Amino acid sequence: MLGRILQLVVALTAGLCVLPGVAATQSDLGSAWTASRAELESRATQLDALASSTAYSARARARSAQEAATIRRRLSEGDFRVGDRIYVEIEGSIPDGLQAAPTLSDFQDTLTVFEGARISIRNIGEISLAGVLRAELQNRVNTAVNEVILNSRATTRPLVRVAVFGSVGRPGYYNIPLETRIDNLIMLAGGPTVDASTDNMRVVRGDTVILDEREVRGAIVEGMVIGALGLNEGDQLVLDRRSQSLQGQERTRFIFLFLSPIISAVVFRTLR
Repeated sequence: MLGRILQLVVALTAGLCVLPGVAATQSDLGSAWTASRAELESRATQLDALASSTAYSARARARSAQEAATIRRRLSEGDFRVGDRIYVEIEGSIPDGLQAAPTLSDFQDTLTVFEGARISIRNIGEISLAGVLRAELQNRVNTAVNEVILNSRATTRPLVRVAVFGSVGRPGYYNIPLETRIDNLIMLAGGPTVDASTDNMRVVRGDTVILDEREVRGAIVEGMVIGALGLNEGDQLVLDRRSQSLQGQERTRFIFLFLSPIISAVVFRTLR
C-alpha cells in the first residue's frame, strides 16, 4: 500500500508541470453535468449561434449543432436512465395522528433507476425522474418525500458509473459520486499495482482519448472531481503497465542500491 501511495505522489509531482489552463478548461467542460435548466438553455442558444455562423469551419458548426441537440435532448428527457444509481438519505418525522406509521428517520439507501425513469423509496412510493436534470434531483425527491412525511428532508447524490482498468488492484466499473477525485477513484480500485506506470494514465471513451496523461496528472494535482471533468457514463480511466525495459532499469537500480554498501565495505577494507 505504501508503494502505491508513493506512486501516486510521483504522479502528483509530475503533474505540477501541467499548464495551468488545462484544469480550467476541463472544469468548463464538466460544468454541464450539474448545470441548471436555465444554464443549459443559454448554452444551447449560444451553440445555435455558432452553428449558423460562417465565421467557423463546417466541422466546428456541425459539432456545435450536435452539442446543442444533445443539450435539448437532456432538457426534454432528463439526465436519468435505466440502471443509474442514486444515493438517497432522508431525515423525517411522523405526522401527528399517524404514530403507527413507519418512520423514515435515518433512511439511507442507494437506489437504482428502473423502467420509466423512476425510483422507489420504501414507505414513500415511486418517484418519476422523467425530464429531471441532475441539478433538479434534490428538489424533485425532497418535494415527493414531503408529500408523505411532514417536516422531512431528503438529500440526494447521483452516482456516475465509470471504469478503472489496467494496472490496478481491483479493475472494474464503479458507481461513484460526482464529487469523487481521480486519486480517490484509483485507490477505490485497489490502487496502482507494483508494475503500474503512473506517468501513463488516461481517460478514454471507446477509442477516443478524452483526457491524456498530462491532463489526468493536472486534474489530480488540482484535486478536480469526476463531475468537473466532462466524463460520461462508461468512460474508462486506464493505468498502463510499465514497459519491460523500464522495469529492467528499475531492477538494476534497485540491485545497485542494495549492493552499494557491500561494495563500499569491500573497497574500504581493501584500501585500509
